[in-house]
Amino acid sequence: MGSFIDLSGQRFGRLTVESREPTLKRGVTRWLCKCDCGKHTVTTTSALRSGNCKSCGCLHVESARAQGLASATHRETGTRLYHVWSNMKTRCRNPRNVNYARWGARGIKICAEWLNDFAAFRNWALASGYADGLCLDRIDNDGDYSPGNCRWTTPLVQANNTRQTRFIAFRGETHSLHEWSRILGIKVETLFYRLKRLSVEEAFTLPLQNPVKNLKYVV
Repeated sequence: MGSFIDLSGQRFGRLTVESREPTLKRGVTRWLCKCDCGKHTVTTTSALRSGNCKSCGCLHVESARAQGLASATHRETGTRLYHVWSNMKTRCRNPRNVNYARWGARGIKICAEWLNDFAAFRNWALASGYADGLCLDRIDNDGDYSPGNCRWTTPLVQANNTRQTRFIAFRGETHSLHEWSRILGIKVETLFYRLKRLSVEEAFTLPLQNPVKNLKYVV
């Protein structure tokens, strides 16, 4: 495990790191930063050091204005990013949505900065590494949608960050069941079936074709 790096006082683009914020689940370190424009924002170590976060969002607002796009939200209603924003709002605020029980009903909210301002969400997304094929993921699965608690990840990383994901420690490493399946070359169904009846050591090391005590494996 690497040593902690204090970013206090350092500059990243237009941001100056002021202080460390409470660490989220899974040890994700966050920082309170002041932008040159005077606004404050909270972001993560990785976003700062990778260059994905260089301002509070004002940098992309200025870029959009320079290109004449600042007030062109209506032109983006058909884009993938607009649908991500719209779907986020629907599952958090519409009780009729099929996904409401897993978001809105659990108290998951959207920050005031994004709630009614697609441009603000778009600017954050572009400053935070958005690309087609990536998913909007909350770092703390019980936290709200906000710049300090969101990131763009692959579908696999997002799947591993759900409340239902089971993480298993084995020989000094901890991974989700799906990740172990890929690492070991054993089907998820097989591992799941084994873990109901065997120890982790047995489930992960037992040869696929060696039945033990009438145990039937799904291979």
